[in-house]
Amino acid sequence: MNEEIYISDSFGEFNVIVEGDEHSVWAYVFENVNEEYQILCDGFICSRGLTVQNNEDVKQFIEKGSQPPLMEEYASTEAIQENLLATEVNISINMVEIIVEVKNIPFLKIDFEQLKPYSKAVSKDGPYGFAWKEEI
Repeated sequence: MNEEIYISDSFGEFNVIVEGDEHSVWAYVFENVNEEYQILCDGFICSRGLTVQNNEDVKQFIEKGSQPPLMEEYASTEAIQENLLATEVNISINMVEIIVEVKNIPFLKIDFEQLKPYSKAVSKDGPYGFAWKEEI
């Protein structure tokens, strides 16, 4: 069974949290506005082994309190990272972008200006963010 993942880092008024349950790993960007954190962006990092067929399947997992699992039609060849440990996930933040690495490989890039998530786990643009092509 996959261990829960929870990592956070901050940059000025911004906080980045990486959370992973037994099915998927996501990053969330929050901004501190008047002493309250508001979500600005989220991005899919990877699947931990499970993919689902359609939106209805995703909805069932969310209703049970799980992170949204990856639908097969959006999965890249790198999407599944089984047996991932929290120590194998790193966050780096600068003025331009947020990078989340998995096993020392950049997997998610969030463009800080446009708040757009680009993921290597995603094969095409859609509800999981944008496909990360090397020229990005």
